[in-house]
Amino acid sequence: MSEIVKRLHPISDVRRRLFALSGNRCAFPKCPHPVINKNGKLVAEMCHIEAANVDGERFNPNQTNEQRRTFDNLILLCGTHHTITNDVDIYTVEKMRELKSSHEARSFTQTSEMQQYFVDATANKSYELPCNFKRLDINRWDDRSFSEANELLKRIATLPDLTRSLFVNALIYAVQSDLSLFVNPNELSIRLQESLETLDEHFAILVRSGLITEWSAEEAELAGRPPYRHFYLRGLDNEDYGNYFLVLLNRCFKAEPMILRDIIENLNFLLLDQ
Repeated sequence: MSEIVKRLHPISDVRRRLFALSGNRCAFPKCPHPVINKNGKLVAEMCHIEAANVDGERFNPNQTNEQRRTFDNLILLCGTHHTITNDVDIYTVEKMRELKSSHEARSFTQTSEMQQYFVDATANKSYELPCNFKRLDINRWDDRSFSEANELLKRIATLPDLTRSLFVNALIYAVQSDLSLFVNPNELSIRLQESLETLDEHFAILVRSGLITEWSAEEAELAGRPPYRHFYLRGLDNEDYGNYFLVLLNRCFKAEPMILRDIIENLNFLLLDQ
């Protein structure tokens, strides 16, 4: 007689092994999100590769309850990537096991203390540029619009991982005014639970990269904006092509911010073609 499906909590040895091999990072490729934050709080999720419940993703009726809570069936993911990997057509059992194996293997190969040279982590990023941008409302686009959008994506791809993560959060929470997007750094500090001092290091990179412009409270007030320090997200030209592309990203993914995070943070630009 088959047992009743019941979700069992992983035993302490399994949890200890998972956390030890996580490197304190979400197992999704290139995700910088920690498992434990600086205050010692768990900010990631312990996820099943093959679900613990019948209605869960990738549920395997041939597994026992004990097998479902073993080390091999568990992976640590941030909330965003837990949701993203619920797409079982893309994230099959085999794909999830590959993510887990690749991530945990790094715990045995890290030799940074022996490294003799600084390595630019932003160099040689692997990505493919979109071809048709069908996911966006491109009825008014011309050839220059496509070119400008791809040039902007190339610039985004050169950013450090955390800077790119800040940029996509700025894009998600920006306020639109005509073809302009403005973001309040104080709001981002509150939402992301990071100090302004930490965020300013990344804002400085974005300014140097030409992806945002900082406005002081005085400049904002003269331009008719609310009188506080904020940033203006911009394209790479002095006209509206790049700005319009950013506005379309903001509009399109307001209801699906996790997809935009995947596009920008993980350089999955081809999602713009779907």
